[in-house]
Amino acid sequence: MEDGKTVYGPKPIEVGRPGYETHVGVFDVDFKREHFWSTMHNAPMEWAVFFDGDIATHIGPLDSMSHGCIRMNPDAAEATYHHLEPGDIVEVVE
Repeated sequence: MEDGKTVYGPKPIEVGRPGYETHVGVFDVDFKREHFWSTMHNAPMEWAVFFDGDIATHIGPLDSMSHGCIRMNPDAAEATYHHLEPGDIVEVVE
């Protein structure tokens, strides 16, 4: 959303599994990387936009829950990556 209006979506996402729930709240975008490798999970995080420490939006499977990140299909992750910049506000709601 931008200025209270939907500018893209809705699109399907996947969020954190029990014990790794995605935090709900308002966050600043910390940084973003087109190609990022998670050493914690030994996995790629393409089109990653980090907003809550090591939590990010990125490409990922939509058939299983994550370790806290917001997984998206490739088109949605790329659009999110190009729309947000460090310092922008991200709000995660239930």
